[in-house]
Amino acid sequence: MNFYDFCCCVRLQTISKSSKTKNTFETRLGVLRRHKLKGRHPYCETHVLIEHMNDKRGDGAVELVPRVVGLSIPQPTNAMLWAIFTLAHFKPFGISTDLLTTDEDPIACQAAFSFCLRSLKVMKDWEAIHEFRERFSCTAGSS
Repeated sequence: MNFYDFCCCVRLQTISKSSKTKNTFETRLGVLRRHKLKGRHPYCETHVLIEHMNDKRGDGAVELVPRVVGLSIPQPTNAMLWAIFTLAHFKPFGISTDLLTTDEDPIACQAAFSFCLRSLKVMKDWEAIHEFRERFSCTAGSS
């Protein structure tokens, strides 16, 4: 699962005392899947990951749209930043799989990576945000 889908479909939740006696997704329909955090994670004893949405299994009904916090979304005209940003959001990586190797060029990696249709749609939406901002900033100053 890539980072963007993870943010859309998974949330961190505190483990409640009663959660140990409740039904699981294996014993009852409609129960969301829970995933334990790795043993080295600081919250591994107190929290679980709840998979509240999974299109492939038909679980859940509410998809969250991740909000970019911090710097704004780079524009595709800045090829290096755009490549790193899109790969970080849509190329699966983790503790055992690097996003990029130390000698790998992000632009070449992005060009070779096969983005799914959903990822391509999100990237188009990001580009549309830039177009909207450019149009709005031009018309706002002309009043």
